[in-house]
Amino acid sequence: YVKEKLKEYKCNEKYIAVHFRNTDRFNDINIFINKIKVEINKNKDYKVYIATDNYNALQIFKKEFGDKIFYHFEPYNAKGENIHFNNPDKDNVIMSIIVDIYMLYHSDIFIDSPNSLVSKLVKRMRLVKESIFE
Repeated sequence: YVKEKLKEYKCNEKYIAVHFRNTDRFNDINIFINKIKVEINKNKDYKVYIATDNYNALQIFKKEFGDKIFYHFEPYNAKGENIHFNNPDKDNVIMSIIVDIYMLYHSDIFIDSPNSLVSKLVKRMRLVKESIFE
């Protein structure tokens, strides 16, 4: 089921994938915004995929990049707390992280949260060119 579901998210356009972890592990959103801008300035055709656990941060990314953002999961608004423990819909928690990992892995450019195990997993998969999906 999961492998079939992931096919729905396949993207044929060039895109930047951003993993912005910012509830229980904090990052500076301005650093991420600047990195995205640098990449978009190199190639105006890039779209942006946002993977975040922070509801408020997603609103900032939407305001900053608008129509460049082609997909994201709307994170559960846990009011700054960890969504993985606070979201009562555990199926959504699991599916959203699997889709995020898939999309981060397949992106043309990956901007990671260095303090996140998900980002570390994706960086490793990209480095060895082997994923959990194969």
